[in-house]
Amino acid sequence: MLFFDSENKIKFIEENNQSEDKAYKIAKVLSQQVDELKHRLKCEQDRYTCAGCQEKEINAVFLNCGHRCMCYNCAVRNSKCPICNQEVARVVKVFTI
Repeated sequence: MLFFDSENKIKFIEENNQSEDKAYKIAKVLSQQVDELKHRLKCEQDRYTCAGCQEKEINAVFLNCGHRCMCYNCAVRNSKCPICNQEVARVVKVFTI
């Protein structure tokens, strides 16, 4: 157990409050950074997720326009590209390494 005189007790309380404030500020900044990273991850995942079913990875390209926005199963059901509205001549399955 610690015993303080009045002056040291006040100093101890002030130092601990500052430490708590610093810890709170650090925790707040870290929480904001985690939220930002979660947002970036979601955007990156959406970038590679099929615009049709929104479940599978994009693995098809529309010809003649060359857009990639759907999985092969969804892409073959479209007669027009959902991005540019151009007639689809063919759908090609692509593989990403």
